Amino acid sequence: MFKDYYKILGIASNATQEEIKKAYRTQSMRWHPDKNPGTDTTDKMQDINEAYNILKDPITRARYDAEYAKFNSAKYEQPRKETEETDYDIKDETLQEDIKAARKAAEDYVREFYASLKAESKNAAKGAWKRAKGYVVGGIIMTIIALIVKMCVSSQSAPTIQKTTSSTYSNSSQTDAPSSNENIRLRTIPPLEKKDSKHWKDHTFFDAFKISVPITVERQTKDSPYGRALANKGILQLRDDLIIFNQKGLCDLKPGAKDQYCRIMINFMKEVKGDFLQRDETEPLDWEYVQLLEEMVKNEIGSGSRLIGTFSREWVHINNANAILVTYRRTGNNYDTSKPVCCKVLLFQDDDRFVKMILSYREKEADLWADDFEQVMRSFEWIN
Repeated sequence: MFKDYYKILGIASNATQEEIKKAYRTQSMRWHPDKNPGTDTTDKMQDINEAYNILKDPITRARYDAEYAKFNSAKYEQPRKETEETDYDIKDETLQEDIKAARKAAEDYVREFYASLKAESKNAAKGAWKRAKGYVVGGIIMTIIALIVKMCVSSQSAPTIQKTTSSTYSNSSQTDAPSSNENIRLRTIPPLEKKDSKHWKDHTFFDAFKISVPITVERQTKDSPYGRALANKGILQLRDDLIIFNQKGLCDLKPGAKDQYCRIMINFMKEVKGDFLQRDETEPLDWEYVQLLEEMVKNEIGSGSRLIGTFSREWVHINNANAILVTYRRTGNNYDTSKPVCCKVLLFQDDDRFVKMILSYREKEADLWADDFEQVMRSFEWIN
């Protein structure tokens, strides 16, 4: 049976990729179980995700569109059939495989989504957000399209999120530069200034971006004594998409190293082109974003600590990239208020690439880390 994916998403067949994303968000919100109490929305959620999996990829969409033209011809021959499906059989075997894979991915996604909702309802309904792909939650804040579906929705309707391209930036770090959307302010952060080049080490990761870190930190490795200790305790398992720097000496558990605390944690995600904003684009940080960012902060803080005060969020421009900067303070482990930790989270997007960088250190050790970590933030740059 052939499904009209455009009808499922409520868009025209000539919709742009941005319109497809927006429709996916809207339909996902509309059929979210929190907004449909007492109704099983599994089939709807699966169809929405299946449709998006096909249409978001230009290659699979092209194959689908070719068959879609034949489908419409058959549909006109059966004018009384007004459902999303007809008796039309797909001729393209490659498209058949595309749809089969898209359906399986959709079923897996929705099954995991409902399982996470059920699990979270037993745990103070903290939200399915925690199960999302291990990035902003334990890993990454977007794909904004896919992950929005995974948070618990309490509002009655999803507002339209405007996307804008920013082309003019201020030369001063103290000045907000307006983007092409009057509601968005973009603060320009000056690039890294290496006053002592011997103090810095340059790194390129995933052939995608580069940063500079001070020689007072070292990269954590799986086979180091500290890395093995964390893995054995189930606290943190290093992955290929996860990069961590800690204070020098911690990897080998050298005396005194554990008396300090600092961390640079970087997650990288590579998806399909168009899944993320372009590097020079921004979106309004409206209520929807604030909810997502709040859940991200809660997850980063974890169960053994708590937020001190509130968190701030803003759009910033660093070198050749826009980013969302989230700043907050938290207690130390075991809710230790005597050792507050300063944290900054930077969320970079570039079409099919996403980077989340977390910079944290104990407030009482700010003289050791604050200036250097500010420079680390300023060193980020997409390399192609």
